[in-house]
Amino acid sequence: MSAVHNLSLDSLGKTYQIEVPEKQLMVCHQPQAPALAEPRAGIESALDAPLDAPPLSEAARGAKNATVIVDDWGRSDATRRQVAPLVLDHLNRAGIPDEQITVVIARGLGLAPAMTFIDETFGPDLTKRPVKRQISALHRSGQRFLGFTYHGTPIWIDRAVADADFVVGIGSVFPSPWGGWSGGAKIVVPGVASSATIHHNHSMMMRVAPGTWDHPGLADREEIARKAGLDFLVNLVLTPQGEIAAVGAGDFQKVHRSMGRAYFDLYNVPLPSQPDVVVTTVDWWQGPQAAMDSLYGFVDQSLPCLERIAAPGSTIVLVGNAPGGIWPGMRVYMRTAYTEEDLAELLHRSGTLAFVTVMLS
Repeated sequence: MSAVHNLSLDSLGKTYQIEVPEKQLMVCHQPQAPALAEPRAGIESALDAPLDAPPLSEAARGAKNATVIVDDWGRSDATRRQVAPLVLDHLNRAGIPDEQITVVIARGLGLAPAMTFIDETFGPDLTKRPVKRQISALHRSGQRFLGFTYHGTPIWIDRAVADADFVVGIGSVFPSPWGGWSGGAKIVVPGVASSATIHHNHSMMMRVAPGTWDHPGLADREEIARKAGLDFLVNLVLTPQGEIAAVGAGDFQKVHRSMGRAYFDLYNVPLPSQPDVVVTTVDWWQGPQAAMDSLYGFVDQSLPCLERIAAPGSTIVLVGNAPGGIWPGMRVYMRTAYTEEDLAELLHRSGTLAFVTVMLS
């Protein structure tokens, strides 16, 4: 009788046991990355010695005001609670007081939660400072039109960003089914852009495999970020627990590529060949605000990532409890974010709607 390997897959406190014959087990891997021993020192070092840019306190000198864009409440709070306060300190050294700084949560097409939740999202170090705090504008009354991109995308950007003398973005990098990678210019599009800008840009990225760099959607997104005035970027690579594993700062394009390489260095696993069967679960940012396997909308987005390793015709078993169902408020969100004409255009341009098809049913 052949030896058997026992696999344990955890999802929201439940454990699923699977027995696999040892001779058929290609790889058994638990994604891990070591957290920085001194994350504050790592952030300060990145701000003082950025990629292809002066130190932040020098780069922002002469600006009368600044806007800092941070990612939303569905992601790790490291960007808002660990990085953002230090960025504000460096802007102060550049001569920009807190009263002339606006911190914007980049919500994209996400609906606005209660103000108490928003304040909690910012964290105590930001709420106690006299900076202006807001979530990005969803309607054009709060946006400014900046023209069109080479690919014809209309550029509508939150006025707090478009009108600022100096703009800093703070986000995290990981492979994404929406345009290859999170991080980089994504803090602007979809972060602080209008629905028209987001829909047109997303229509170029629906078939892009996670971890891909060279495609029109990313070029379009980066053109918009340049025109919107993204002067400086801080990007993180995170551990599965949401701690900081790597940090980079400077020119947003250089930083994005650099942190993408850092992500692969930390998480890449060599495979002898493409597997016929993949069994996996979602285990990312299991914080109180957004456990990634609590909603089907998050679990489902893991499937495109498996295209990087699974052979055509492979069997994929994805474990996720998703006790929250598809997504609370999804009907309201979809009606707010997309019209039927928007969905028809996405389908026409890209040939697929990814997990949006679930919402239609």
